[in-house]
Amino acid sequence: MKTIKFLLLSIAAVTLAACSNESVSDIVTPQTSNDEILLKSDIIATTGTRASSSLTGSQIPAGIENVGVYIYKTGTTDITDNYGYEGYLYDADGQGGLVLGTSSHRQYKPYYPSDGAKVDMYVYAPVNLVTINGFNDSQEIMVRYNQSTNADFINCDLVYGKIVNQAKVKTAVNVPMSHQFAKVVVNLYAEQGISEDVIKKAEVKLMNMQLNKRFNFSTGVMSEPRNEPLKYDITMKSITDATLNLAAVVVPQTVENGSEFINITYGGATYVYNYDGKDAEEQPKDLVFESGKVYTFDVTVRTVGVTATTTVTDWTDGENKNGGAIIKI
Repeated sequence: MKTIKFLLLSIAAVTLAACSNESVSDIVTPQTSNDEILLKSDIIATTGTRASSSLTGSQIPAGIENVGVYIYKTGTTDITDNYGYEGYLYDADGQGGLVLGTSSHRQYKPYYPSDGAKVDMYVYAPVNLVTINGFNDSQEIMVRYNQSTNADFINCDLVYGKIVNQAKVKTAVNVPMSHQFAKVVVNLYAEQGISEDVIKKAEVKLMNMQLNKRFNFSTGVMSEPRNEPLKYDITMKSITDATLNLAAVVVPQTVENGSEFINITYGGATYVYNYDGKDAEEQPKDLVFESGKVYTFDVTVRTVGVTATTTVTDWTDGENKNGGAIIKI
């Protein structure tokens, strides 16, 4: 529900009484064009594959009404003094700009408060990932179990940011946004003697992954779901997809050391890679997925199974760990 409330002058109230068959939004004229709130984001979109940084690093793709915005007076997260903009939809232009959407319904431009108060702005994408019911409440949010296409991946990649204590400016306000989930990259390689055409027809899944969390858009805090977490295999590649560089979005969670993790089916057989992590002392270590990190698995398909080398990066740094594979046929 879009909510726009303006403090009307007495003359506007008289006009409203004379036009009772019109809605307030239809007849209210905003203050001045100089008071309009303009937005942009430092998440820039280009083209690429799911595994490449150009599509999934710190970027958001261009789209129609795929960005959600909430604006309140500073220190509040609700309509206060007849001021607030809730559930506004913006188009991402692919160059960092955010343009007020007009495709699905009429939206009036947001304006700074007439009393000079500062504002807090909250921005997230993609809109179709979550339905916000009560901005101050934690919302149930879930990634897709089929992420075998770029579109499926993008629609699971929650990015979020906020700006507080923003005074009125005439230029666009930049709202830095960050990835709230983790990314898993699987690169497939064929051992000498195995045709690459064979693994191009493989199906690849992440096994028994938690799909859901709760996220509070007013605080930016993520928590566990109210009920038992929903777990399911996440499909990264179908047999009709020839791509060998794969990626999926996963919610923050822990995969116990030794657990079945990557399932690869090719050539009429199914192989399972069990996660085999080690800490600095070479002791068993669980795999902990954290927000904003990328976990890369270089998987080599061999005649007797698969092996994997793991790299974990925090965008700019990380560590390499070698893992073996426990094979189930």
